[in-house]
Amino acid sequence: MHPKYKTAEERREARLKTKKESYARRRVQEQAKSRTRWRRRRGAATNTQELLQRLDDLWLELGYRGGTLQYEFLESHGLSIVMEVDREGWDKH
Repeated sequence: MHPKYKTAEERREARLKTKKESYARRRVQEQAKSRTRWRRRRGAATNTQELLQRLDDLWLELGYRGGTLQYEFLESHGLSIVMEVDREGWDKH
């Protein structure tokens, strides 16, 4: 069986790449947890929190990343719609 990487430099580069990918993935997860905690402290209903989490997941799957103008636009407009529904009640919509 041949080694996956032939040189120590290739192994090092592969480890660094994996670490960076893992860090980026964990960062996105921690940001999502932080948003959930913030929404809970702001008094969002459980249904609202679940919907916003689904929207977050959808936006991230589509390639939007937190901190970008596109993501901020989606978040602010999506949040305002959800807040309106939350105020009026889920049963009306």
